Amino acid sequence: MFYLGIDAGTTCIKAAIVSEEGIFIDSATEDVNLFMPSEDACELDMILLWESLCRLLRKLSKNNSASFSKIAGIGITGQGDGLWAIDKEGNPVRNAILWNDTRTKHLKLINKEEIDGICIKNDANPLYAGSNIHILRWMKEYEPEYLARIHKIFHCKDWLNYKLTGEACSDDSDMTTALMNLKQRKFSEEILDALELSDFMELFATPKASTEIIGFVTEEASAQTGLRRGIPVIAGAIDVAAVAVGLGAVKTGDTCIIVGTTLANQTIIEESDIDFDKGLIFSHIPKDQFVCTMPTLSGAAAIDWVKKLLYPGQTYDEIEQIINRVPIGSRGVIYHPYLQGERAPFRNPFAAGSFFGLKSTHGKEELMRAAFEGIAMSLCDCFTSLPKTNDRVYISGGASKNDSFCQMAADSLGKTMVRGQGKEAGIKGIVSVVKVALGHEKEFAPTEQSIDKEFLANQEQHEKYQGMFRLFQNLRYDYEEHWLQRNNLYKEKS
Repeated sequence: MFYLGIDAGTTCIKAAIVSEEGIFIDSATEDVNLFMPSEDACELDMILLWESLCRLLRKLSKNNSASFSKIAGIGITGQGDGLWAIDKEGNPVRNAILWNDTRTKHLKLINKEEIDGICIKNDANPLYAGSNIHILRWMKEYEPEYLARIHKIFHCKDWLNYKLTGEACSDDSDMTTALMNLKQRKFSEEILDALELSDFMELFATPKASTEIIGFVTEEASAQTGLRRGIPVIAGAIDVAAVAVGLGAVKTGDTCIIVGTTLANQTIIEESDIDFDKGLIFSHIPKDQFVCTMPTLSGAAAIDWVKKLLYPGQTYDEIEQIINRVPIGSRGVIYHPYLQGERAPFRNPFAAGSFFGLKSTHGKEELMRAAFEGIAMSLCDCFTSLPKTNDRVYISGGASKNDSFCQMAADSLGKTMVRGQGKEAGIKGIVSVVKVALGHEKEFAPTEQSIDKEFLANQEQHEKYQGMFRLFQNLRYDYEEHWLQRNNLYKEKS
């Protein structure tokens, strides 16, 4: 018996066949093309994403015919937030608007603070750029012709589930990021009224438990993917929740960092600990648990951007050697990685990236190390706002493969970083959800993960990083008015 796990991320989509014992039989990956029509926009072609998944599955089928024919269940996890809309015929209304899109900053809501207060009163997350409800309000103002065609609003994994099963629904982890009352698990009419969107409640996909079987692979999907018709498909979950399960973060106080396109810093809490001043909160996959997360708008992507400019032809193994030649503090260079604006630990769609402290003695090496340290400082900034976290922190995501960055994270926070063996924690997590859904496992047990490496904090280095962090944080406070001024100047020139 085998399981199919799919992880639809921002920059790539992955699929893997996993055995009952949790062994990855085979996997396939394909890059995703993003469209950025302006500096504040990020979109994805929904049809192209589905076609990518079809290619991956046909490849897995061709190379693993025996195991592929014995897949017992399918689970999809994917990037959260954003707006993925279909019309009555099931076709995309437009490109998906993604989680890191900040076009809603141009929306002038005169009662924004009042609306945020209404959200909190209704135990829902306040508005933030990239949330589906905020984008929907923007669409009402700027794209009414598209809004008129919307039949259902999805998240990323919901769109792929729909293509596999024909069922239009979502899950609690995705839907509770915006609009939904976290404690009552229902949409808030008062929030919709405040946003002048009360006529559009029926557009939102019905939320299910992540473990619920929502449908089965259709004949049409079978023909396109090579999957056997009738395989059960679960509701699935937002990627950061699936990764948490894959890392073993399933009990209160468990803490993890996911250093992917975003930088997700999160801890598991109970209902009594819900505090919307502490971060974005959504339902975790295990029942009666919540995830309090500080998900930045730029994680490893902000490092990739610097690498492409300075060292476009070199591998990250080579980059690691380069940054290790530069001392802590990058000889006085500070990097703020706000290339897409920011939403954690503060919300400001006008935030912009910058290098501070440049001198004629600096070169590419200092700037490259500063990029890594900028993400470490952003991590520290987020942890100052999270509820109580454990001293042992699971770390995952592409940048976690870099030993130097893991050590930076440990030294910056003064905590032990624990990196698990293997990879693809998101797929591992969503396959665990499939097993529970099918009754093949009883619960999400906090099993001890096989550890690849632990990174212990060096107290002397920690003190150096804390001094650097104070400067990093003071600068970003000072930049607030300058970001707004930059935006006003840019708009005048464009």
